Amino acid sequence: MRVGDEPNGIYYLARGDVRVQDDQEKIIAQLSEGDIFGEMAYFTNDRRRSATVVAMTDIAVRRISTEDFERTPVLHSLFAEIARRRTRPV
Repeated sequence: MRVGDEPNGIYYLARGDVRVQDDQEKIIAQLSEGDIFGEMAYFTNDRRRSATVVAMTDIAVRRISTEDFERTPVLHSLFAEIARRRTRPV
């Protein structure tokens, strides 16, 4: 997943560690087993990936497809809340 890509799903990190970096390669987050990523692209006006995700270890991920995401209102509500919390000022 790279900055600027069109979204093709939301990801659940089943195993391993990844880092999330912006378009300047600045690390903005480190995620581990049980975390999700890729949801932000669905809640921005341009619907593009805002970050690049890089594996730091061997990983296993599960993908929720765009189609499944858009067909399931409860998923949309859940991930909208997660995205809102991630963009809230600290």
